[in-house]
Amino acid sequence: MTRSVPAYESTVGRQIRQKRRALGLRQSELASAIGISAPRLSEIETGKVLPELVLLRRARAELAERERMKDIPVDTSARRALSHPLAVVRTERGWSQEELARRIAARIGGPRERGKVWRWENRGVVPDETTQRALAVELGVPVDRLFSQPWPTWLPGREGVDVDTPWTTPAAVAALDSTVGEALVDRRTFLTLGAESAAVLAANWPGAEHVPGAAAATRDGTAEDLVASLELRLPTLRSLDDLHGGGAARSVIDAELRTVTEVLKQGVLRGSAERRLFQVAGELARIAGWASFDIGMKASAERYFVTGLRAAHAAEDRALGANIIKCTALLMIESERAHDALVLADAARQATRSAPSRVQAMLAVRQARIHAVLHDGPQCDALLGQAEDLLGQALGRDDHPAYVNYFGPAELTAQTAACHLVLGRHDASTRLLESAVRDQPRSRARDLTTYRLWQAESALALGEVEHACALLGETAPAVAAESSTRNRARLASVRTLLRPYEDLPAVRDLDERTRDLIA
Repeated sequence: MTRSVPAYESTVGRQIRQKRRALGLRQSELASAIGISAPRLSEIETGKVLPELVLLRRARAELAERERMKDIPVDTSARRALSHPLAVVRTERGWSQEELARRIAARIGGPRERGKVWRWENRGVVPDETTQRALAVELGVPVDRLFSQPWPTWLPGREGVDVDTPWTTPAAVAALDSTVGEALVDRRTFLTLGAESAAVLAANWPGAEHVPGAAAATRDGTAEDLVASLELRLPTLRSLDDLHGGGAARSVIDAELRTVTEVLKQGVLRGSAERRLFQVAGELARIAGWASFDIGMKASAERYFVTGLRAAHAAEDRALGANIIKCTALLMIESERAHDALVLADAARQATRSAPSRVQAMLAVRQARIHAVLHDGPQCDALLGQAEDLLGQALGRDDHPAYVNYFGPAELTAQTAACHLVLGRHDASTRLLESAVRDQPRSRARDLTTYRLWQAESALALGEVEHACALLGETAPAVAAESSTRNRARLASVRTLLRPYEDLPAVRDLDERTRDLIA
């Protein structure tokens, strides 16, 4: 509801209009995003009415998000994230929130309430049964599905990755071919891999027998040179992601994965050259998945990860597959599915008992992190002890694959600190994070930013408010410079913990420095 506006208050509308135009947004786009009609937004912008506070907050939040996303380099697919399955349904059908509300109202005979659609998509509100029935009929979904699958899992648009196709070389190439490009533009910020599918993945990946493709002749001796050149480019792509974040890296990585996929589709490589090229494909898919995860595109991430797992299986490289499973497990953790994550992490560890010690240490730490999230301190501590012993055995040896080079003493210290932070052992996490920040290579810029944000959270838990503010202030420029949605979310999360101290000068000063970034 809106009210008449005195002339002096019309500046609010003008500011919204100026910002919208500066971002190149149509009036209808902004109106749909905040759950009102374009004519009503026009009234607000021209000063005829003043929006209620909730609408004003929506408009400012949407404009701030558009401002943030326009500055993300290279990867423009992240600019219109779909954070709810219902948003996917609407987008695929070309419906605005207003149009969806109209269609539902026509079926149930009630008023058209576009604000409800906005709340379903942005506030976690669940529609009542009558509304869900009407929506199911409108979408052509059997109504009985509402009783077997809770909201919003019954909605179309949640179709996830294929875990049932046989683990053959042709199937791996087909998965790569269908993933590159398509996964890049998948804007869903939720997971599609259900608990049952995750369990199938954990069970089938390590036990599936490798089935090669049909025999074909290698063209000439240049095959080895081609594979070697592609292998040499992997460290550069890892560094791009480490230094600048997922938004800057994923388009480049996906393009490289397309190149590798096209070579595999030709079917001209066999033996060690083919296995090595599948290893390259698996690692590229993992990096692309990690970059997608970093900017919040979870459905894209899991698709890259599962495709990478198929490539690793075709390469007969269990350690590579386990590393991809480890990344998928973290995706599950941050989606509040720790039990599913543990199923995956345990499978990865079990399948790599003969892997190099550094690989085993890395996987043990992921298990420890999950047990920390599950509040199982003793098991977490036992696994951290195993990881420390295994890493000690690995130091000075070079028998591990290149993608695990990052996992050294500094990374073990940081991950141990993360476990203590989750378990509420803030003295220990503070001490260990100081060491991790000091020792971590500066080439891992995004991880350093993460660890500094953890430091601020740990300091705040110990009551060191001014120190936490100082750490956040020092870290904010790095958060702004990196295209990492996860670190932006961490900054906003720690800032939320400062609310009880908003009257302190240090907190007010921090707000001035970080307000636009957090918005």
